[in-house]
Amino acid sequence: MERRFHIGLIRSVAVMIALFLPAMLSAQSVVDSTLVGRNIFEMIGEGGSGAKINMSPTVEASFPVYLQKNAEKKINGYRIRIFFDNKQTARVQSEKVEAQFKEAFPQYPVYRTYTNPYFKVAVGDFRSKSDAVRVLEEVKRSYPKAFIIKDLISYPL
Repeated sequence: MERRFHIGLIRSVAVMIALFLPAMLSAQSVVDSTLVGRNIFEMIGEGGSGAKINMSPTVEASFPVYLQKNAEKKINGYRIRIFFDNKQTARVQSEKVEAQFKEAFPQYPVYRTYTNPYFKVAVGDFRSKSDAVRVLEEVKRSYPKAFIIKDLISYPL
């Protein structure tokens, strides 16, 4: 009886490992922080907290270098899709939408892509959905069909 119990326990553990191991191995680390790309050393000084950070000049000089090296990285975030079409005139329309948006909202980057059969225009690099929602309200005045999408975004500087 005791032997059967041990065999049953071993089987249960083996099944649990088989079920959960792939999920644990495929998990990716995701950078999602509102502090990404911001100099926390300057932020502490601005807050009037009275805290003072003493650091070597090497550390202080290396922070901007770190930001520049990460500029090519992509992180999970959000964009606002303002155009999505597959008509024969979609290429020309997407170019017009891109140019109009750049003129109206120069502070946000514009990304025009083609994924067969659709031409798409998305804007912004937002780390959080709440940031994207705030801008969406402003963008919807000019682009009423705009909506938020999850996307890999450029590393914010």
